[in-house]
Amino acid sequence: MLTFALAAGPDIPRRVVAALADPCPPDLPMRVASHLCWSNPDGTVLVGAWQDDVELGMGSRWHDGAEGPTLYAGQLWPRGRPWGPGASWSSRLDAHLRRHPGTDVTADLRGIYTLVHLDAEGRGVVTSDPLGTHILYRAEAGSTVILSPRSRLAARLAGSAARDLLGAGWLAFCGFPVGPRTGFTAVEAVPMGVQADVSPTGVVLRPTTPPWRAACPADRDVLADETYADVTGAVHAALDHPVPRRVVELTGGRDSRLILAVLLDEGIADRFEYRTLGAPDLPDVVTARRLADRFGLHHERGHDPVHQERTTERRAHLRAAHPDRPLRELELRLNVGWWSCARNAWEIEPAAPPCGDRVTLNGQYGEAISLNFALTTDIRTHAGLRETLLARSKYGVAGIVRPDVLEQYRTDLLAAAYDGFTTEDEPYDVFDAFFLRHRVRRWFGTTQEADPFTRVLPLHTPAGVRLTFALDLQDRHLSWASRELYRRASSTLGDEPFTSSPWRTRPVPPREPEPPRPPPLPRVTDRVRRVHRPGRLRRAALERRRAFEAADVALMRRYLLDAPGSPVADLLDRASVARSLDRFPRLGQSSQKQLYGALSAAIWLTGDEIVLPPT
Repeated sequence: MLTFALAAGPDIPRRVVAALADPCPPDLPMRVASHLCWSNPDGTVLVGAWQDDVELGMGSRWHDGAEGPTLYAGQLWPRGRPWGPGASWSSRLDAHLRRHPGTDVTADLRGIYTLVHLDAEGRGVVTSDPLGTHILYRAEAGSTVILSPRSRLAARLAGSAARDLLGAGWLAFCGFPVGPRTGFTAVEAVPMGVQADVSPTGVVLRPTTPPWRAACPADRDVLADETYADVTGAVHAALDHPVPRRVVELTGGRDSRLILAVLLDEGIADRFEYRTLGAPDLPDVVTARRLADRFGLHHERGHDPVHQERTTERRAHLRAAHPDRPLRELELRLNVGWWSCARNAWEIEPAAPPCGDRVTLNGQYGEAISLNFALTTDIRTHAGLRETLLARSKYGVAGIVRPDVLEQYRTDLLAAAYDGFTTEDEPYDVFDAFFLRHRVRRWFGTTQEADPFTRVLPLHTPAGVRLTFALDLQDRHLSWASRELYRRASSTLGDEPFTSSPWRTRPVPPREPEPPRPPPLPRVTDRVRRVHRPGRLRRAALERRRAFEAADVALMRRYLLDAPGSPVADLLDRASVARSLDRFPRLGQSSQKQLYGALSAAIWLTGDEIVLPPT
């Protein structure tokens, strides 16, 4: 794992210079093994970078040559031809970029990453992958511009850790951030598809052409070929890491099944091991085990032992540091701090140092080639798009946000959706781009700041996004893109059912307005309703969840109702929060998630988050 910060400006403050020169600054998500501090001759462009000792066979993630530095965070490889063994990946990246000056530096690269590429004078570029998934953050310290893939680091260099009420409050409104706001008032997320051109005089943000605007071949089969080549290139990139283990997170769904089909088609499935989370009778586990047995693959159920060991270590540290607080509360507060309030505490992720013994493949980001949401069947007009975003998407459904703040979020939501679009565009294109730019990117991309696992995601491909947006609404709802990739990969899996819904054979028709219905009459029946009885392990998991839920509701009362003077009072309607908590178990999932988002915002705004020390 590597993280970095770049500062550019005519008069960089001394504290920023000292922070970039610090070999082990606070708040980094890993143990620092090596540090780079680079400056151009006149000191107007500075780079600080820190990495752990997990090389995964790639060598150092920075190359500090005479022509200037090149470094990257995340995972990247050249399109269609993974690096392979030999020199460090950063030195090969440096050579590749210097052979192609003046071109789009991301055009021939794949993966999820941010990179810095400068010449000796400090001229160059800082950019994310074309889909902006490895989020780049921007802050200012006077006339100095700061860029970093970690928002907490950017805020510290800017000299302002002030918390953003509206930025944190997005979690209480819709469960994820929208637009450029972050948890810090001084830091903003650079939009998807924007590169930062760096020079001794400063930083200029330059928009690039987003995938849905890129020129597409008339033949969608050509785009499908390019997408399939990206997917196969990614699985071979995973093999390039000379690590003891390569793990596929296999479920019974379509996206991970597509990854398995590609591995079988490439003849390399037996070089991976397969793991599925859940109780033995969980449908995902049953289906994954059946697939593994059919093809003679090594499959295990449950959490990885190394992950369990690190979780135990983390919990022991939390208990020792905060002996007077319940462990569940500590883990919620830890996750708020780990992701700087950019992810909802509803979705607890493991907060631990990186695991350096494996590369992980899974079907995440499959949404990019499966934009077939039932919501979009009704989006035939821009008025329908507004109704979908403001009413049917369940944003604000918990009803806990104050009316004036709610109106602000609704206005910002529409502005974010139409950023780069007009009413001349197809309304379903506007909705699908909003989903990718905000829901997927801000939720999933935040993970890349401090992901303890080395993930290679084959379905994260700009070509796949171009393919999807080249399809009309009907073919999107028929999942043409993912079905076509699945067909090309392997016909041997065609008879295995999914645990999720099967492929659609006809598009979902738009809903007709329903006439008012009379109240239903009481019905008498002697039929006995059959109730599914989960197995012992699943029952135990449900009981644990109920216990967690009760503890979490008590914590919500403490932070949202019993803390006079809390900044979150300017965000929430206290009476509505109290009513929602009284009936929390009966609320829908969206409402529950927004209450967890309100708890996340309250922890963040009061400064009660926990950040693990690097050691």
